Amino acid sequence: MTIIATLLLILKVWLLVGFVFGIAFVGLGITRVDTATQGSSWRLRLILLPGCMVFWPWLGWLWLRGGGAPVECTYHRCAVRPED
Repeated sequence: MTIIATLLLILKVWLLVGFVFGIAFVGLGITRVDTATQGSSWRLRLILLPGCMVFWPWLGWLWLRGGGAPVECTYHRCAVRPED
């Protein structure tokens, strides 16, 4: 097996796993990662599917971690609301 054939096999497996993950993620997990997608149409989720196929390890980690959008704590924001 040549190097190119091996790389193509790895890419195929990566995208196949990503496709299976992406279907589950855009159907169930996307609202846990980003609460702004709550009630989004299937068209938006279809557009997001190719990106989910590529970045499935990172999105899987975010899905497991959960929690929604991160809270930014810059100097100015913390100075205004020190209780955060």
